[in-house]
Amino acid sequence: MSLVGVSDHIVRLRAWCAAVGPLPCRVAITGETGTGKGLVARLLHTHSGRKGPFVRRGTGETASTLLQDDLFGHVRGAYTGATERRRGLLETADGGTLFLDELQDLSMEGQRALLLFLDGHGFAPLGSDRRVQPEVRLIAAAQRPLGELVEEGLLRRDLLYRLRQATIGLRPLRERPEDVGPITAWVLRRHCARNPDGMGPRLSTRTLALLERHPWPGNVRELENAVESAAFSAHGEETVEPEHLPEWFYEELGTGPRLGAVRESELEAALRATSGNVEAAARRMGLSSKTVRRRVAFGGLNLAAIRGEGAEGARCGGRPDSADGGTNAAD
Repeated sequence: MSLVGVSDHIVRLRAWCAAVGPLPCRVAITGETGTGKGLVARLLHTHSGRKGPFVRRGTGETASTLLQDDLFGHVRGAYTGATERRRGLLETADGGTLFLDELQDLSMEGQRALLLFLDGHGFAPLGSDRRVQPEVRLIAAAQRPLGELVEEGLLRRDLLYRLRQATIGLRPLRERPEDVGPITAWVLRRHCARNPDGMGPRLSTRTLALLERHPWPGNVRELENAVESAAFSAHGEETVEPEHLPEWFYEELGTGPRLGAVRESELEAALRATSGNVEAAARRMGLSSKTVRRRVAFGGLNLAAIRGEGAEGARCGGRPDSADGGTNAAD
C-alpha cells in the first residue's frame, strides 16, 4: 500500500519523502503501530535511487541474544550449529537500505555494536576477526519518541545522536479522519481486483460515517482489516453496510450505542414479529435475508423456538452450523 490520503499531513509527508529520500542521511521515524512507518521507509528507499535492496527487520521478531547474529552474521563454526557462513542484515543491504523497526527492542550490546558501525568502524561477523564496512543507509523506527526511550533506559543516548539526522513523526488515523475515505476506497479497489470477476461492493454513506468516527487504535492496518472483512461479508451485495463490519469493530466502541448496526435484541424482536420468517424480518429491518441469516448464526438465535416449533429457548449455547431450517448462514 502507498501513502494514501488527502490530509495535510499525508500531503506534507509525501513531499518530505521525495525531498529527503535522495539525501545520504539516516532517518528516524516514530509513530503508533499501524501508522505506516514501513511504508514511509520504503518510499524513502524508492526516492533514494539506491541500487541495493530494501531490507526490513523488526528487531522484536527474534530473541535479543540473536540480534547481533541477525545484524552482523557469522562465519562457519562461530558457535554450535553454525555449519555455514551467514550474511547478516547489514551485508545483505549493502548498497541499499536497512529498515530497523521497533528499535527499542534491540539489546544494549547490539546497540553498541551498531553504534560502532555507524561511526565508520565496521563490524566483524560472529566468529571472525575480519571487519567489513558495507555501504548501507539506516532507517530506524519506534512507536514512541526516541527521547522517551533514552529517558527510560531503552536506547543509548549516543546512538540517538547518530540516528536522528532526519526525523519524522507519523500522526495516528484518528487525528486525520479525512483520510479514512480514500484509504477505504483503495482497499475496496484492491479487493475487487482480487476477485475472479473483478467485481465487489462499494461503501455506503452510513458505513463511511461510522468508519470516520472510529478511534482506530490499530490505525491504517486495522482499518484495512475491517474493510476487507466487511467486503467479504458483503459478497454478492451492492454496498458494504454497517452490519457487514466485524464484531470487534463495535467492541472497540465500548458499551455505547452501535451507531446504526444491527442489535441482537432488534433482530430477535423482528423475527418474533414475523414468526421467524427470515425474509419478512429482513424486509422489516431494511436488510438482506443473507445478512439476517448471518446475524442469526452469529447470535446463536434458535429459529425453531421463535417459530414455536420446539421447547428450547430462543438462544442456543453457541453459534450453530446453519440457520433457517438448514440453510447455511453464509449463503
